[in-house]
Amino acid sequence: MSEIPLETREQIVQEIAAGNKLQAIRLYREASGADLSSAKKFVEQLQMAIDSGSEHSGSESSFSVPGMSDELVSEIVELLRRGDKIPAIKAYRSAIPSSLKEAKDAVEQIERDHNIPKARSGCGAAVLLCCLASVWLVLWCR
Repeated sequence: MSEIPLETREQIVQEIAAGNKLQAIRLYREASGADLSSAKKFVEQLQMAIDSGSEHSGSESSFSVPGMSDELVSEIVELLRRGDKIPAIKAYRSAIPSSLKEAKDAVEQIERDHNIPKARSGCGAAVLLCCLASVWLVLWCR
């Protein structure tokens, strides 16, 4: 699946609000390349979010994902705080039908919204240790 433009997402929301579920599914499939089952699941989750009043419209900077529960956001935030970005993306994708890029972008937006510092890889220390070991070995062998 490919990333869905914001205008298309808004069109899908409008179609759902107007009671045109099939049109919403068609729009989602055209925009994302999703199969019928995934598109139906996405639209149904979006419809539930709209019905419960948790759907917000706005710019991407005030990030909201249709169908994203508070529990899912909390789970993703917890995973990000532990430095587990890949499991956070997997959790997002298991709950929200999306492409890998959409999930990554959404998780990174959540990371920014909650001011979570990016996890450090820690390979700098390993590189420094290898360099020092190499220098020591060269000096020792002389």
